[in-house]
Amino acid sequence: MSKTTSAPKKAGTKSQAVKKDNRPENFTVLKTLLSCHVPPLIILSNMAERYELITAKPFYHKGVRKDNAYFGAIMMKKDYVGLYLMFIYDRPENLNKVGLELKKLLKGKSCFHIKNLDENIIKQIEAALKDGINYYKKEGAI
Repeated sequence: MSKTTSAPKKAGTKSQAVKKDNRPENFTVLKTLLSCHVPPLIILSNMAERYELITAKPFYHKGVRKDNAYFGAIMMKKDYVGLYLMFIYDRPENLNKVGLELKKLLKGKSCFHIKNLDENIIKQIEAALKDGINYYKKEGAI
């Protein structure tokens, strides 16, 4: 019996699909959505890979007075843009108002991993931001 051997495969000959890095575009879109709420919110950080917003008024969280409330942020990560919405962290029941497609992107308590944006997710983010503004208005932080 003779053994047949095939020629060794050359490294790197397999065609691999190159994924487009949507992070810069996603960051720009998300920054535009967040910046629509300045004022009443204040920019805490405005850098190439980070954008953070806070409220202007003192905020009482669990009975403790804070100088302001951390509203939310976007941060460029290795494989996604993180969208942090602190009104969900403050009151987890606020997550019930978030749209289904956006909710599927939630990783942890209040961080959404955004890899791809479409019109539906953008609309759900806009609605969530409005809910966050309304939450902090009710709490007296805006």
